[in-house]
Amino acid sequence: MSNIYVRYFRVVGLVFLGLALLILWIGPYFSGTKLINPIFLYLGGWQIHWYGLLMVVAVVAGWYWLDKLAKRTYLVNKTLDLIVWVALGGLVGARLLFVLLKLSEFSGQWQSIFSLSQGGLSIHGALIGGLVATFIYCRHNQLSFSKTLDMLVLPVLIGQVIGRWGNFFNQEAFGGPTNLVWKMYVAPKFRPEGYANYNFFHPTFLYEAIGLGLIIWLIIRLRKQSLSAGTLTIIYLISYSVLRFGIEFFRLDSDKLWQLTLAQWGSLLIIMGGVIIGLILKKKRL
Repeated sequence: MSNIYVRYFRVVGLVFLGLALLILWIGPYFSGTKLINPIFLYLGGWQIHWYGLLMVVAVVAGWYWLDKLAKRTYLVNKTLDLIVWVALGGLVGARLLFVLLKLSEFSGQWQSIFSLSQGGLSIHGALIGGLVATFIYCRHNQLSFSKTLDMLVLPVLIGQVIGRWGNFFNQEAFGGPTNLVWKMYVAPKFRPEGYANYNFFHPTFLYEAIGLGLIIWLIIRLRKQSLSAGTLTIIYLISYSVLRFGIEFFRLDSDKLWQLTLAQWGSLLIIMGGVIIGLILKKKRL
């Protein structure tokens, strides 16, 4: 058997082993036989939350992947600087948009704006902040903005998959009540108003993580093709927006505007913008 097939089956085997271990680990939490503790570790008077820890892990994993992709490219030796810019821009954008959308909830307690231990980040804000930070970094260092975005797609996706598990430990961003086999137990104090008598809900964070995994597979396949600069970024933005649009139908915590949630309106704008830019790139290539 050739080395490529041996490597393929080894990777597939590791993936299935990882999934099996993950299912065994989260099974008791999903069934409610074991309660989730959002605190990872207590250090004297300090508390390290799972949410914050996973954000750090997501950034480190994204940087590691970017560093591997950047070998023998114009970004070699620049990956750490770039990922710091993107991470900080994404964090500021994610929190800023969340606060703007929930402005009434922060009235009289503005100090809580800087408290991230309980979550409160908007993925659309993170994308905007990350795009702005990347643009500034590229302009400052005279780098191609579109090519750099394409290099960041996979690291960002990996960070998103890891970050979504922060919702699991915070018991947030879940869907409506369900009795499906993969239902997730939510403790009474985390249940929305009107749902106190329901125990199990859709684990929408898991739906999104699985969907992001499929997008990662798609991007890896497409990277082998000769595509115009910026194409991978557009495919990512459109595919993720489609995924998020669908998942929003399950979630209970999303703010609505008319018949759709704000996240769905944002996703529609990104999809339309991505299609328009994609058509322009295709026309230029022709």
